[in-house]
Amino acid sequence: MDLWDIKHNALLLLIALFAAGAQAETTSQLTNIKRTDNSEIQFITQRDLVKSTKIPVVLFIDGSGCYSARWEKVFSYWALPTFLHGSAASIVVEKPGMKPEMAVPKKCPDEFLQYYSIDQRVLDHLRVIQHLRKHASWWNGEIYLLGWSDGAAIGARVAAYTPEVKRAVLGGMGGAIPMKQHFKDVFACAPERFENKQARDACIEGLNEQFEKIRTNPTWKSTWGGADNSYKVWATRLDQIEYHLLKDFSIPFLVVHGGKDRNSVPVENARTLMKWLKRDGVKNVEYWEIAEMKHATRSLGKSRSELVRVAMIKWLFSQDPGIGGPPNFGKPVN
Repeated sequence: MDLWDIKHNALLLLIALFAAGAQAETTSQLTNIKRTDNSEIQFITQRDLVKSTKIPVVLFIDGSGCYSARWEKVFSYWALPTFLHGSAASIVVEKPGMKPEMAVPKKCPDEFLQYYSIDQRVLDHLRVIQHLRKHASWWNGEIYLLGWSDGAAIGARVAAYTPEVKRAVLGGMGGAIPMKQHFKDVFACAPERFENKQARDACIEGLNEQFEKIRTNPTWKSTWGGADNSYKVWATRLDQIEYHLLKDFSIPFLVVHGGKDRNSVPVENARTLMKWLKRDGVKNVEYWEIAEMKHATRSLGKSRSELVRVAMIKWLFSQDPGIGGPPNFGKPVN
């Protein structure tokens, strides 16, 4: 199938963007390809249709949640900033089961639950990259990756297994302390929640039973911790430690985390990761801890969030991140 398959174009006539002073049109295209089981992967490419020279790809990988990458609230997050108009393309692999008319569906589609897991999303991204290698004549063979939360965990694996990835930003991931431990120490069974050790021990025992149930039957038909969190996805989250991959990275990578992230991926996780990487003598990593940020950049407010987003993308291209980067990360200085 041709990369620029237009069978959904009637539903995808998205806004045209223009670089300042430039005339080259940038449009969004939806492409459909197949997994080996004949199910469908969709990905969205935003690129300059007139540019004659080959250009790199910025691969954005979003976090968890049953919503479409075409939802207006997230669409802007993976749009190319002005400084890249005409000189790069962006690609987002759509979440499973999402149709063009969807934003946040009232009921999460079965297809999402069937195909959303960390491992499956890694395979889907690798499949898209395989397709690009053959069909994207406009691509120069370079990928610059930005993943957040689940998307960072997915991105760490994609970067590890894809030689085309040249630099990566991994945000809100942690990477050192497995999620199962956070449930015991920070979330459900945090010590401060209980009056005595026996009550906390009972809580931990209940969690261990739940985790074992998930591991022994990682089905998409059962959920835990939300209607869009299947046993299948939890089985690929609970025990994972991305440090094992990151310590062997040969590419430059940036770890970004919110200093006030407590309820999603506690900041202690990212700090531990950096401690371990420093201990191992890893030199190709940089760390941005944004003191006022919770789990997502949107917690900083719209304007500051955009400054940080652009700063991360500038870092990908070895540019000065500007006011959105350290030390103030877009915070007004009196």
